[in-house]
Amino acid sequence: MASVMKKKHDKYWENVDNVNLLLYIAIILDPRRKMGYTKWAINQQYDYEKAKYLCDKVMQTLNDMYELYVSENPPNESIPPKTSDFLEEVEDMDSDVDVAELEFEKDVGSCVGVQGKNESVKYL
Repeated sequence: MASVMKKKHDKYWENVDNVNLLLYIAIILDPRRKMGYTKWAINQQYDYEKAKYLCDKVMQTLNDMYELYVSENPPNESIPPKTSDFLEEVEDMDSDVDVAELEFEKDVGSCVGVQGKNESVKYL
């Protein structure tokens, strides 16, 4: 069973050209994670060359998506603001601790960044 699981993992995640970049874009757009967390996660999974390539590919995809958005929504058109009861929603939320965020904070100090072993990691 482990070898079958390894095959599936390699099929979807080992070849960085076949990775669905929208998974990483969704993480970047999540207000709890952002680009720093995404770079850290990529560095944890891949070696230096693959991590650098994938980070560059994710940033290029994000920039391309933004350019497409701007081309379809010219800046001179105003979009009416949506009203929201955000503060009430936040007050109603449970105060559960985000385990992934704690893991990230714990491991950030000891992780190796895209730059290399002896250089510091910069997060946005």
